Amino acid sequence: MRVLYIGNKLSQFGFTPTGVEFLGELLSRQGFDVCYGGAKRGQLARLVDMVRAATRRQHYDVVLIDLYSTRAFYYAILVAWAVRFFTKPYVLILRGGDLPARYKRSPQLTKQIMQNAARVVSVSRYLQEAFHSLRKIEFIPNFIPIQKYPYKQRMALRPRLLWVRSLHRIYNPELAVRVVARLCTRLPDTTLTMVGPDKDGSMKRVHALAEELGVANRVEFTGRLPKEDWIRLAAEFDIFLNTTDFDNMPVSVVEAMALGLPVVSTKAGGMSFLIEHDQDGLLLERGDVDGFVNAIEGLVTRPGWGMELARHARAKAETFAESEVARQWCTLLDSIEKTCR
Repeated sequence: MRVLYIGNKLSQFGFTPTGVEFLGELLSRQGFDVCYGGAKRGQLARLVDMVRAATRRQHYDVVLIDLYSTRAFYYAILVAWAVRFFTKPYVLILRGGDLPARYKRSPQLTKQIMQNAARVVSVSRYLQEAFHSLRKIEFIPNFIPIQKYPYKQRMALRPRLLWVRSLHRIYNPELAVRVVARLCTRLPDTTLTMVGPDKDGSMKRVHALAEELGVANRVEFTGRLPKEDWIRLAAEFDIFLNTTDFDNMPVSVVEAMALGLPVVSTKAGGMSFLIEHDQDGLLLERGDVDGFVNAIEGLVTRPGWGMELARHARAKAETFAESEVARQWCTLLDSIEKTCR
């Protein structure tokens, strides 16, 4: 079966790999013939590449389209129109954590792209629930190759904080710096390492804020790291921060859970569907500096608490194993192929 995958495939330009690359590679390993649209750096060039790929009807049997809530939402709309013009089926994959707000702004376009899809898949229970009234939404989560994530049991936790995400305003990296500044007054050995590429100029703003708050020497920026490198780096840290204002089900958080890092996160979007508060992580309100500070201080002063959270988190991460996700995708695509015969 020939699969065309439309999404932002930009890791070759230094950006963090997205679902299009992970899922595309997984499907290739299952024997599907996968090609892509969207591997161009500039926004206009990327859109043209996506639409051009969709018009080559003889090159694919089914199209996968990632749906996000920002400008890429309109890219997906245009691609879906092109695919339907050539009477090919498409599978819509809901990924944008702010898609419910996008639905309120663009209700007709959202309904149209969902209702015309052969199938709609959500990578989180959050979006599955948010859109269940429009049509049936199937849940197939993101996956991780769990065997590549060694679990480290941390007997005592230090305020060595790790943040892994593209630096973009929707992920609120400034909040992490504000937390560090406040923590340093209570835990003087606090440090923060931020892993990820700059997406919208946030790197400059975060640098400036760290200087302003007097913690520039406590905050390190690595830029984008290959997956293997940040997994190795994670062993040097004790607590994982997720400061996002909008989210779905970030793979980086699942990876941190697999590695044994207690997660302290906002409860934005789908995070409460991924993490059960005080069971396998800690969830706080968006922008709650004091809440983050108190949670981190509590983990450092009560190491047994952090160990228990990490143990439960690892067990949950194991449910995102590659083999199970591959089975679900194979079943879905095989069913579409049979329908189209």
